[in-house]
Amino acid sequence: MADQAKGSTAVVLFGWESSFNTQIAEGSRKPRQIKFNTLKLSKSRALNWAETLRGNRNPASPYRGNVEVGGSMSVPVSLAEMGFWLKALIGEPSTSESAGSDHKSGSPTCTISNGVLTTSVAQTNAVVNDRITYDTSKECWIKQINSTTEFVVVDQYGHNTIADEVAAVNIDDIKTVTYTHEFKVDPTAEIDSFVLDRQFTGLDIPKYELFTGLKIDSATLEVLSRSDEELLFEMSLQGANMTQSSDVSEGGTIAVSSGTATFSVSQDDAAVGDIVVYTSAAGVKTLAYITAIGSPTSMTIKTTRSGSTNPPDTSAVSLTAILHDAKYDGHADDAPATYSGTRFNNKDGSVKVDNVTNSLLTRISVEFNNNLDGTTYTIGGGGVRRRLAEGLVEAGGSFTALFEDDSFLVDAANETEKKIEVILTQGNNSLTFEMAEAQISEKTAEISGPGGLLLELDWTSYYDNHANESCVVATLVNNFPASYAN
Repeated sequence: MADQAKGSTAVVLFGWESSFNTQIAEGSRKPRQIKFNTLKLSKSRALNWAETLRGNRNPASPYRGNVEVGGSMSVPVSLAEMGFWLKALIGEPSTSESAGSDHKSGSPTCTISNGVLTTSVAQTNAVVNDRITYDTSKECWIKQINSTTEFVVVDQYGHNTIADEVAAVNIDDIKTVTYTHEFKVDPTAEIDSFVLDRQFTGLDIPKYELFTGLKIDSATLEVLSRSDEELLFEMSLQGANMTQSSDVSEGGTIAVSSGTATFSVSQDDAAVGDIVVYTSAAGVKTLAYITAIGSPTSMTIKTTRSGSTNPPDTSAVSLTAILHDAKYDGHADDAPATYSGTRFNNKDGSVKVDNVTNSLLTRISVEFNNNLDGTTYTIGGGGVRRRLAEGLVEAGGSFTALFEDDSFLVDAANETEKKIEVILTQGNNSLTFEMAEAQISEKTAEISGPGGLLLELDWTSYYDNHANESCVVATLVNNFPASYAN
């Protein structure tokens, strides 16, 4: 029986675009595997009824409408990955760093092989995400600790691109670095678009769906007093298009020996970067990249597009598929980066009003809307959006508070300008939404029963004359080397 696609095994990759609906060049992409709770993103194209009259009550053939790409996505409020979503929502961050003291042990040297750094002296103080400076000015970050002398290291994007060091070189320092990423609304710049690659590899023939030209239309963060509920970042997305993988195989069999695939039937439509799918004679389902084509019946295949590892050998077995335009990371030079699952929770939340912590709130939401113009279809554009222009930002939210005094009601009635800060703190890591100029809407309390009364109020943020020059300033403080650059 054929397998069914499952949400639990679906993989989603994220990547920036060079411009709207234009992917970054092959070999320069930096795919990241992201964590998510739901991804209700789809492409649709309506079949519209034709009203043509032709002397027959049966309808004429329909015509196709425009391509509509959009939907919702909810993600955990991750210490590392939130930076990608904040950049996509608000804009490019300003990033600064503060390095702690050097805590290397002794005077170590190191070698590096295939992304594994080995030290000559045990480094008992090193922790995940520490930055290692070696050979005077080279840098890498610790992704995983295998032992006190062996560390898996990555570049600032989280990718395994660190060059080998065959001869031992000096380690200059090992430091814990704190990064502060500040996101403000740019008054004129467009927000960056991105791609999401949805992969269903559990199917007999894997399916890949690449959504392009995506932007975040709006997003909401709701912090609750109930710590037993999951804290999520909810987003509404719009996009340009979606392409899906297609099987270009001509059938027949495949035999593999030392990375050379021999086909019994010419595979004339296969191309470098395509994925060959087969189940070996030993019963191992294998996905391998075509890295070179000698002829339509003889090709070099590897387990990764730029790697050197050969897939399992097999005697002649049935060829399952050759997938064309298969996946975003199939056109990158290294495997997708992954990040720690450490996340903020409702218990980490606090709220300040005019710089003073307020203990009356039971919930508060921060809402941000880019008001994207999704009507930009053009003649000759194939029914695909040419762009998604940003409108005026709308920022604000709502909150619920115990009705213990009338201070919120007075502020609302007097149109008093307030400063509202929603803060998530976990150790040295934090995420803060600061609204320096805000007003609370006027609404009196309702009596709905004999219990304690609550105030249900909305608030709006804006920019008038504050030094922040932004209706919202989001500040993410973490120690992840997760560069949010394209």
